[in-house]
Amino acid sequence: MVLSQQGVTRSPSAPGQARHAGGAGQPDVAPDAAADPGLLADGGWKQLRPDDPFPELRLPDPGHFHGVGVGSPPRPPYRAPQPARPRPGDGPRPGAGRQAADGRMAGAQNEPVGVSLDGPGAVAGEPWENGPPPARGGRLARLAGKVGWNLTDQVLSTLTNAVLGVLVAHYADDHGAGAFSIAFLLFALAIALQRALAGQVLTIRHASATAEEWPGIASRAFGAVTVLAVPAGLLIAVAGLLLGGALRWPLVAVGVTLAPMLLQDTIRSVFFAQSRAQFAALNDAIWAVVQFTIMGVLIAGGWAGVASLTFAWGISAAVCVVVGAVQLHAVPQPTAAASWVREHGDMLGYLLPETLITSGGDKAAYLGVGAILSEAAVGAVGYAQRLLSPLLIISQTTASFSMPEIARRLHLPPRTRWLLGLALGGVQGVISLAYLGVVLLIPRSLGILIFPSIWDGARAVLLPMGLYSTVAGLCMGPFLVIAAMGHVKRTFRVTVLQTVLMIVLMPLGAVLGGVSGAAWGLVIGKCIEFPFWLLTLRSAAQLGPVRHGEDPDPDPARTSGAVA
Repeated sequence: MVLSQQGVTRSPSAPGQARHAGGAGQPDVAPDAAADPGLLADGGWKQLRPDDPFPELRLPDPGHFHGVGVGSPPRPPYRAPQPARPRPGDGPRPGAGRQAADGRMAGAQNEPVGVSLDGPGAVAGEPWENGPPPARGGRLARLAGKVGWNLTDQVLSTLTNAVLGVLVAHYADDHGAGAFSIAFLLFALAIALQRALAGQVLTIRHASATAEEWPGIASRAFGAVTVLAVPAGLLIAVAGLLLGGALRWPLVAVGVTLAPMLLQDTIRSVFFAQSRAQFAALNDAIWAVVQFTIMGVLIAGGWAGVASLTFAWGISAAVCVVVGAVQLHAVPQPTAAASWVREHGDMLGYLLPETLITSGGDKAAYLGVGAILSEAAVGAVGYAQRLLSPLLIISQTTASFSMPEIARRLHLPPRTRWLLGLALGGVQGVISLAYLGVVLLIPRSLGILIFPSIWDGARAVLLPMGLYSTVAGLCMGPFLVIAAMGHVKRTFRVTVLQTVLMIVLMPLGAVLGGVSGAAWGLVIGKCIEFPFWLLTLRSAAQLGPVRHGEDPDPDPARTSGAVA
């Protein structure tokens, strides 16, 4: 199969697919076409709605793309109910939706997998999104509802972490707060690895799985995360016991509760991949309620401290894991971890190193600035990032909503993918600029009142850090589309470039212009990076989604030419 600028072009000899080789470029029509004008001779379906601008989206394709089971053709377009009519040669096919062994069911009213923006369903053999295409107003309402639930979940998730940080800062001395920062850094690295191992794979490769397939997929993903989390948690806990001092109990608390915290984040990823963010929000709301209740008891009883507050945070995640297992009808299967890695090794070979390179490069750049200038300079950049943290919530919301939506739309034309990448980046860039303008207009007196401990330090680098967030938002749009199509090798390449630019330009800016120069170094690096994302999006959009096991870098001649 070749993805052209106009859409999908299929080989005329491929069985079970529409042939565009009839007379005068017309498809071959079945002998009973008079009774069923939508039926082609080889069992395919031709376009029934003349106003449809993308007829290629209506043609089945049994290829194994990311997120589609083997032999799972998309369903026909919406058609008025017709009497059931058995046809020879039809038989049961795995993942083919509501399709009986003696032929297609009457009145098939579903679009191709994932094209509908309808809410979740739970029909056996169907993806979570099914039903006749809604009216335009209803479609926009459903779209807004999905975005709203994704945003709600990100706010709740951020809130639980923020409350923990505020309480630790209040009840701990300098040594205790520093020890907690180290423990939280290790937790953040573990979360990043978990998302590379399971979260991104679920979103990219399994977004079109059916309701009956999800318990098995989730159980295998939970098993792989368990195999990662349990040894890592034990290492962190043992390190805390051996190191002693202020590090002892924060590290022990994070180590003991690491597995449930990573599993809870995997549960969120499953719900995002299913486009059921309302259930992720419910799970995070339960975490917040349990966490705040336990912390309130600790504070009221005079037992609040770094270790006890951290334990309360992790134990709350364990409660959510139990709730999530019930919601998804899935339990961890550690024995399936090896098969998970083998099955998705073509992606994990890039996602895991990309995570380590990104995390390591970021820390190396900031350590270089600290060595050249001072810890206060690094703190000023960190303060500015805290002022801009609402933009991170917007970015995470965009990613959790858009990636599964794009991943399940396998037959989008190259131009549509290109425009999606530009639109997603443009929206984030505009929001970033607007937010930056509002923050810059805050008077110093009001800024000190709202952010008493960080305003003066952050204000010195707020403009360059805000512009950095704006360009990063522009880059995020192409990244989401490229990653959703499974081109992880291409995102890995640009990520390596991004890390090198940060490590070089940020310390260089510190040498030339102090802390402000370091921040402008970040901006320059991101501006250099942006055209590479556009070029990568252009080539990936031409190639289309990567098949499972397919070489993501075929003949370069396929990617030549502009996106039409």
